[in-house]
Amino acid sequence: MEHKWSLALIAVVIIALLVFTPSLGAYYTKNMNKITGNSPKIYHSQDSECVLDIKESVIIIRLDDVRAYSVPSQEVIDLTLSKNIPIVLGVIPNKLTKDRHMSNYLRSLGKNPLVEMAQHGLYHNSTDINISEEKLLEGKEIIISTTNVVPVTYVPPFNQLNPDSFNYILNNFKILSSEEISNDANKDKYAQIIEIDKTVSTYNFQENREESNEYLLEICKKVLEEKKLCVLEFHPQEFSTVPSNAIDVNAEKLKTYGELLDSLKQLNVSFSTFKDLVECN
Repeated sequence: MEHKWSLALIAVVIIALLVFTPSLGAYYTKNMNKITGNSPKIYHSQDSECVLDIKESVIIIRLDDVRAYSVPSQEVIDLTLSKNIPIVLGVIPNKLTKDRHMSNYLRSLGKNPLVEMAQHGLYHNSTDINISEEKLLEGKEIIISTTNVVPVTYVPPFNQLNPDSFNYILNNFKILSSEEISNDANKDKYAQIIEIDKTVSTYNFQENREESNEYLLEICKKVLEEKKLCVLEFHPQEFSTVPSNAIDVNAEKLKTYGELLDSLKQLNVSFSTFKDLVECN
């Protein structure tokens, strides 16, 4: 009888936490399959294989929307690197060569072992959902010529790709960082690729809401316990006074980000990029 009462008490506590912590409860309810499922996905051809090598708990910082004329980008990247934390940059190629300051800055990071250059579409608009192989490679070439780095990771804008565009990604990249958009039924057709979802976004653009450091830490700790991999998605415009653009830097938001990084480091886990976790033969 005492054992039954203990189980009942535990159940009441869990329900209370979900009810009185609505954002966290909603996240677990909506994303439980992602948190507990078998991820990431690995696709490989018969004669070649990519392997995700995770020996210990790892956090990946992914900064999407690094683009021409983005004022906060450099501030966010420099702060991350100053703490000796690796970062993946989701670079939008469009107009990049016209912004000499951003081009030179990204080129200066090209040989930094803490930085991975990933491709984030070409224009970062709805056309990228149906991106042709020609446009995909046009964007890739812009990143190569600007940074002297060949990107191996693709991050689809809006986490959407049509089937043809998905095939182009599979043929030209080793890693796909996105919400789950692949088709298991056709996996044998595909070249080698590893699909790694983001764990949580730090800003909810639909609800125009910043997620708290406490919320992000709780989500990350939970996922690290179950999967040993937490991917945090940021955007430079989150650090502007008005999150819908990237024309200035809000010092208080940047400070909060620095505090989050410090808290993540206290979890005593490793930090990495996608490319440093994946080996292909």
